[in-house]
This record gives sequence, C-alpha cells and structure tokens, in this order.
Amino acid sequence: MKKINKGFTLIELLVVISIISVLAAISLFGLQNARETGRDAARKGDLQAIATALEIFRSDCHEYPTNMEFNVTVGDPLEKNCDLIGTDEIYLQEMPGDPVSEDRYFYSRGAAGVTYTLCSHLEDPPDPANETSGCGACNPSPCGFRVLNP
Repeated sequence: MKKINKGFTLIELLVVISIISVLAAISLFGLQNARETGRDAARKGDLQAIATALEIFRSDCHEYPTNMEFNVTVGDPLEKNCDLIGTDEIYLQEMPGDPVSEDRYFYSRGAAGVTYTLCSHLEDPPDPANETSGCGACNPSPCGFRVLNP
C-alpha cells in the first residue's frame, strides 16, 4: 500500500511566508505615502478654515487679529468682542493644530492689520510655485504651504 501524504512541506510553507512578507512590506510603503498625503491635505484644509474665520473676524473688527489675539491653544475657540454688545463672538469653534505634532500653525499679522500670513509644514516636499519665504518658523521646518490674505 502507498502512503498518501496530506499537508505541506516545510519548504512550501517558507516560500508562502516569504511571498506574504514581501507583499506586506510593499503595501506598508504604499500606505505610508497615502497617510502623508492625507495629513498634508488636512493641514491645507485647516489653513483654509482659519483663513475663512480670519476674513469674518476682519469684517466685524475691521482688522485681522494681532499675534497675541491669535495665540489660541489648539482646541480652544478664536473669539473676540469687536462691537458694543458686550459678548464675545466666536470666529472659529476649535483652533486646529498640526495632525502629527498638535502644534499651532504659524500666523503673522501685517503692521497695519490689513494683511496676514498663515504657514504650515508639509511632509511632501514644498511646491516651488508656492514660495514660502517670510513664513517664519514652522515646526518642523521648513514651511511648505502658505496662505496670504486675499
């Protein structure tokens, strides 16, 4: 009688495990790039939300917030009383922060209060078309994305 072996040999198992390991390593590198791109998109979206709040702030207060007024902790609202009603107006419900470090984004108001600059670090290399000189100190450096007032 012939003996029928059912199962896999050690060599077959090692080949399958090595193939699975290679595929897993390739997919992890692909997912890392997608995560970086997603975090960069979140940073850009945060800066656009802040820019919108700053425009509403300026329409009420006739100038952009000073650097001290903008010095809001991440998660706290951006608010100010610009009229005679006596109550603070909330311009941004929660100040967004960097998705990785939770640091605030860089903000600088122009001398006359009619201009501002918002900057953020990007994980992808900065776009040369979006010159970021005069952006101050992004954490980590360098700044890769800048929003100026319209």
